[in-house]
Amino acid sequence: MDKLNDKRPVMDRDEKKYSTNLAKRLLKGDFATSPLRLLKVGDLMPVGEMDRSILYAVNRYKRPKADASKKPRGITARKECILPGRYRALMGEITIQSLDNKGILNGEKRNVPQQDMRPNLVQIAKDCNAYHLPRLREELSDMDKTGLVNPNWKSAIEKLLKESTLADRLKSGQAMLIRMGRYGGAESKTLTEVADIKIMLGKDETGRQQHEFRHKATTYWLAAQTADDQKHMIPFGWAILEIDLQYKLPELEAWCESEAQNHPDMKAKYAELAKEKASTEEEAAQQKFEREAAKKAQSQAEETAAQAAAERAKYLANLSEAGREVEKFREECEKCAQRIGDKKSKPHGADYSRARALAEKARSDESWTAADKQAAAEAIEYWLPKLETLDAKEVRKKLKLAELKIAAP
Repeated sequence: MDKLNDKRPVMDRDEKKYSTNLAKRLLKGDFATSPLRLLKVGDLMPVGEMDRSILYAVNRYKRPKADASKKPRGITARKECILPGRYRALMGEITIQSLDNKGILNGEKRNVPQQDMRPNLVQIAKDCNAYHLPRLREELSDMDKTGLVNPNWKSAIEKLLKESTLADRLKSGQAMLIRMGRYGGAESKTLTEVADIKIMLGKDETGRQQHEFRHKATTYWLAAQTADDQKHMIPFGWAILEIDLQYKLPELEAWCESEAQNHPDMKAKYAELAKEKASTEEEAAQQKFEREAAKKAQSQAEETAAQAAAERAKYLANLSEAGREVEKFREECEKCAQRIGDKKSKPHGADYSRARALAEKARSDESWTAADKQAAAEAIEYWLPKLETLDAKEVRKKLKLAELKIAAP
């Protein structure tokens, strides 16, 4: 399309706004009748393991600004990238279908493209190189002036394009320079002298956003090792597409091998990741086991506690009223003992008063049996010395516990 247009500016508003109208005029047909309908490009698939890394996509001005602090509007982002210098990393298929003299394809008669417009892979490669090579050289020159591009990468690429088997193959149409991906720039996706690229100029005095349209963008998207890199970046997306793999490109292969020495060892990285994954999975399994064990233990504890509570409720239900009062005294003493631990508290009267009240009731209440009185005396004699600074002898004497024990049969 770029060859057919031959740098002519497009004056038709519909063609400027809708690229399909421009394509229809240049190719003398729409999607159903264009000669490019005969060109089928399949997906590229990786050949072997890809050398990849996380790089920064950074936006940089093509021309230095007087105000060095002024930055482009593009937002820096981290991207997983195929590293440069990967020889024959991808493989795919290109199919060119043919028409008979009557223009019949797959049993359907359509417009017959002019003979010189029928797809020819060699001519497509030459047209593709005529489109991309000047753009790459211009890009390298601009980057060199600003010092943005990695000088070693730049010199190697220039040498490969000038003096190598690759240069010969590009010239003969047996290989083509292509540009792939989002960060290729507007110039690599539009026709020469046709592009209207919207350039944002900032706000005017009234605060309104200003812009203008140009044929070329004012910034590059570059791949950088760090977000603030200024000198060792390379452009995105440039690749060589070989048509016939029986021909070798020794200079290109040698450069790729040299570049690959600086690439990460993907097998080692995968082994490390697999080890980390296995460790993570093992840790997760252990944590799951511990959670399930803790949950099971908690469930068993709750079940045991519920069973104990039921048994205790049954035990209390079978006690007499006097027996329940003795049991209540014992529970309160046990809780108090747990709070103070092994240290005896100073006499504060509460525990002693509780014990004295129980002893007096045991002696005075006629409903208490001898067994109930005996149980009360034993409980007081056991627990009060643990809570007060009194020994068992003093407890028996002060609270007259002997009377309660004598009452027992």
